[in-house]
Amino acid sequence: MEALEPHGSASAPAAEPAAVVGTSAESTEAQAAAQTHGYMCFRVGPLGLLFHSDAAREVLAPPPVSRVPHTAPWLQGLTNVRGELVPVVDTAAAFGVARDARARPYLLIFGQGEAAVGLLIDGLPRLFDPGAAVPRPTPAELPNLLAGSVIGACEHDGRTWLDIDVDRLLDALARHAPHA
Repeated sequence: MEALEPHGSASAPAAEPAAVVGTSAESTEAQAAAQTHGYMCFRVGPLGLLFHSDAAREVLAPPPVSRVPHTAPWLQGLTNVRGELVPVVDTAAAFGVARDARARPYLLIFGQGEAAVGLLIDGLPRLFDPGAAVPRPTPAELPNLLAGSVIGACEHDGRTWLDIDVDRLLDALARHAPHA
């Protein structure tokens, strides 16, 4: 499936697959899946998003956040993750969708060092098998901050999943975070 091939800069070093912090069997299952398969998926309200598992660093329960003044309302602020300051994005607010109130929120962290960003997501990310998905045209109507990051779409189990270029998404969020 062409739209679901791994993407990203060939010259950039590969990040470690997402590590799930926690003790539950569900966390352990998600971590093992990320290390052995190429794609993971997560939900933000009604949106289903796919990413290559090498793009994510870890998943954890949302830690306390310190607000940063003069930024977009969806930038919740900064949090300390093992001594590293990480910006936290309320992804549902950034995309203009309602969060799934039934799903426990998690912080999905992409990048390392100063490039690290945490996205609040609905539920744990899961393994995604692109071989079981049916390619679909990319929806015409997408949230503004997401539109330039979608590189493909497919359907699986009655849900449309959008394949995102994580670097493009993080760049779009960084460009729109300052807000006076």
